Amino acid sequence: MIDVTLRSIHTKTDQARTADRDPLKLAEATKHNKYDEAYRAYGVRVVPLAFDGCGGCGAEAAAFIARLAELTKKKAPLIWSAATVKHLFIQIIGCATQRETARNSLDVMEAQGHSKGDTSLFRTFPIRRHRRPPGAPRH
Repeated sequence: MIDVTLRSIHTKTDQARTADRDPLKLAEATKHNKYDEAYRAYGVRVVPLAFDGCGGCGAEAAAFIARLAELTKKKAPLIWSAATVKHLFIQIIGCATQRETARNSLDVMEAQGHSKGDTSLFRTFPIRRHRRPPGAPRH
């Protein structure tokens, strides 16, 4: 079972919780503590993929991406190289991470009373939420 978690290493909560430890390692350990025992009974291994908002990834996420790249290379050696697959996955994850970071920033701004169109804090082009049509799958 794969569980993806996104941690902000800049919030006061995460800084206090991880002052002397790696926040991504702590996120992976938290997921293992929460799920390992329950899934072990079914013979399922838990793989927590921990990322931070700045593009960093935990050790288990890096190992998972490298393993996936190697498996893809074996299945389609003439189409994909392991390095290409690894970089592709990192780019996809980086884009998703940045999108969620932007969404979280918008949520914070709205909670503080800023209107949806207020981009004065960004001093750049507005970030817009792209709403999914009802019933559309999440990517």
